Amino acid sequence: MRGPSVNTDQPHKARQAGYVNPANPANRRPPMPLSWNEIKSRALAFSRHWADAGNEDAEAKPFLIAFFEIFGITDKRIASFEHAVKKYGGGAGYVDLFWPGILLVEMKSRGKNLDRAYTQAMDYFPGIAERDLLPGVNYLDRSASIILAGGSEA
Repeated sequence: MRGPSVNTDQPHKARQAGYVNPANPANRRPPMPLSWNEIKSRALAFSRHWADAGNEDAEAKPFLIAFFEIFGITDKRIASFEHAVKKYGGGAGYVDLFWPGILLVEMKSRGKNLDRAYTQAMDYFPGIAERDLLPGVNYLDRSASIILAGGSEA
């Protein structure tokens, strides 16, 4: 038997009836911040799970989604995968993960040279809209908002 009909256009009446419509902005609450111990616990579980990862094509997206979940961040909230850009020199390229104004991730399979990943990441910057870059950041500095993942330093 179905419960009482609830008009979700009237949030106060819906709540009284025990129904909360998550699509209604009035019902959304910010997520609770994670404790440092929870982040450490999630990071340890992540590192154990991904210890044998090695194939960029098959594992990059699940790896990155799981990485951000360590911090309680969903991929839909912050980033786009395979962000299309025009590379330095005119060719087309795809950034593995792009968080506008914050982060660019370029991944390689285990054993691949990360220097190549760095060069590839640097070639993407001319094709990224100015509004999506951090102001005042020197993108020639290897630590500037770029994560190189997988591969090896070979």
